[in-house]
Amino acid sequence: MRNFMTGLLVLLAGVGSALADTVGGPGGAIPEPGTLALLAVAGLAGLGIVRNRRK
Repeated sequence: MRNFMTGLLVLLAGVGSALADTVGGPGGAIPEPGTLALLAVAGLAGLGIVRNRRK
């Protein structure tokens, strides 16, 4: 079960990284606060899934 959750978090991080690269362009900068908010929500959702699975 732990490996599944680790894989899920890695997947979420990969999606967030890909989104940041797409929005930021070749420079890698993320100019839009909305993008940062989306990445934060994705990270918190991943943590929520982990906490709910442990109960």
